[in-house]
Amino acid sequence: MTSKRRDKFHNKKLLDYLKSPSLFGEVSLCHSNTVKFHWSNWEEYIDHIRPIKRDISILNEIKNVKRELENEPVWLISKRNQLESNTFEIYKYFLDPRLRELWFEMNEDVTMSVRTPQGPYIRLQSLRWFSYSTYRVFVYEKLLQNNWSKKRSLRLSTNLPLNIAFKGEVVKSIEAKVVQIMNNGVLIQVKNKADMMKISNGKSTKLSIDLKSLRKVISYDGYQNSLESFELEKCLYELSTNKKNIGFSNGSEYYLHFSFDQVVAKDRERV
Repeated sequence: MTSKRRDKFHNKKLLDYLKSPSLFGEVSLCHSNTVKFHWSNWEEYIDHIRPIKRDISILNEIKNVKRELENEPVWLISKRNQLESNTFEIYKYFLDPRLRELWFEMNEDVTMSVRTPQGPYIRLQSLRWFSYSTYRVFVYEKLLQNNWSKKRSLRLSTNLPLNIAFKGEVVKSIEAKVVQIMNNGVLIQVKNKADMMKISNGKSTKLSIDLKSLRKVISYDGYQNSLESFELEKCLYELSTNKKNIGFSNGSEYYLHFSFDQVVAKDRERV
């Protein structure tokens, strides 16, 4: 397929997607499928589809997921009593700031079973029950209903390998991923508790993003050396609200954010 035909093909895919987006589906914006767009990641597009939300399939998909969650029983035990609920209610509590503080931050003794009333039980605060995909359904519904407090500027999903090295420390570097690029910063995924501990204890980090898969997307100067390396003004763990948000990880996936203005410009180099 020629370059022009490929571009035409991707343009048509994007237009078709914008006309009829699906709940979880993304559309690729490049030939390598490294950069993708999801309808929820741009407030202007959400503003466009919000008035016609009854005519799109997204809400029907959300209803189906919620119905399934309502049929998934869970059992909660505290020092005082035992309560039978369902997965749908647990995520509702988690999204409500007042209930979230009561159930997930203050009551350390609350345990939950997703199998039987007899257990096994896990601590509710551990978030081992938490599913990012399920959580997204509730966020998407709030976005469509205009009940989400934070506006979303355009952001793109990516899957770029990222190396995190620790300057002046005898610690092996970490392999992570850049999973989202926003107009003001980058979201990183770390899939290992041990690696997250290294980051939280690190003092100075150097990040290197592998740009090989973007060679057909960005200019020649931008990818000719394949790696873009830079340093941050503080430890990655200390930037933005990372320290606070880490507490809500399910233990296997950690998400960290840094803004572009937190990059140390004088040490920024291409290797």
